[in-house]
Amino acid sequence: MDGQTPIDQLEELTDVNIAIRMIQDAQDNATDSIVLVSGDSDQEPAIHWIHDRFLKISLTVYIPVLPSEAGQRRIDFYGSIGVSCTPLPLDGLTAHQLPPVVKLYEGGVSKGAAMRPKEWAITT
Repeated sequence: MDGQTPIDQLEELTDVNIAIRMIQDAQDNATDSIVLVSGDSDQEPAIHWIHDRFLKISLTVYIPVLPSEAGQRRIDFYGSIGVSCTPLPLDGLTAHQLPPVVKLYEGGVSKGAAMRPKEWAITT
């Protein structure tokens, strides 16, 4: 992973782990449907592999799309292999994210607060 930062490496491992888990669940007959929310084309081979081998598994892909990207995101690959794929507009998502500070309680008693990581913030 030459030239990658630790965050880049962690993101790549996350992508690999998602693909492995989807394939593992399919092979273990642990699911009858998979819903993937990702705009990452790295997931295409795993979805294609599952679609070809496990016809009874329902596959749906949602590709997150910012309003400024609406015409730029490609979703044709999934359609070409017969997998349902829908753009997921992100413009209203900010209303549903965690607040920057979450108060913590135990048994009705305040136990401090947790901070939402800055990288979790969604800006549109």
